[in-house]
Amino acid sequence: YKIATAEELYEFANIVNERNNTACAVLTADITLSSDTNWTPIGNYSNQYKGTFDGGGHTITGLSVDIQSDNTIYAGLFGYIGEGGTIKNVGLEDSKITCSSSGYIHVGGVCGFNGGTIENCYNTGDVSGTGTSSYGGGVCGFNTGTIENCHNAGEVSGTSTSTSSYDTVFAGGVCGYNAGTIQNCHNTGKVSGTST
Repeated sequence: YKIATAEELYEFANIVNERNNTACAVLTADITLSSDTNWTPIGNYSNQYKGTFDGGGHTITGLSVDIQSDNTIYAGLFGYIGEGGTIKNVGLEDSKITCSSSGYIHVGGVCGFNGGTIENCYNTGDVSGTGTSSYGGGVCGFNTGTIENCHNAGEVSGTSTSTSSYDTVFAGGVCGYNAGTIQNCHNTGKVSGTST
């Protein structure tokens, strides 16, 4: 899919979220999203994104995600990138991602959970998550895959509402929790976490 407009990006998200999780796309222009439209992240735990999304060096401006739920949340431009999925060459500007749940939160500018590859991407918007445990990063919340040549300049904040010693906050400029590989990345954004 060649994507040049906000409408085409929304359509692509719907295509993937309706179970065509290997659909591939390339941006052919910078895209500005409406700030009053709540973005539905591409991919989730039961329908992980496994295609290739190539930003072509373009930007997506004005991404707004506001999710309030009692369930586990995966939020960002992409919610859950599965093994084999690749996101590359895209910048997120003036984005705002805010999530709250009585469960676990995985939140990042590019994706909430990455089991694939993120390369040559950046985020300048704000990311925040409040939940039992909160995994938040400027690029990715929870990583088991590979993140390369990425950077974050947005503010990241996480809050844990649990009093259990097993629940906590994982907050980072590039990634909140890393069990994979991160290389040649940097952060200039403010990072904070609050937990009992």
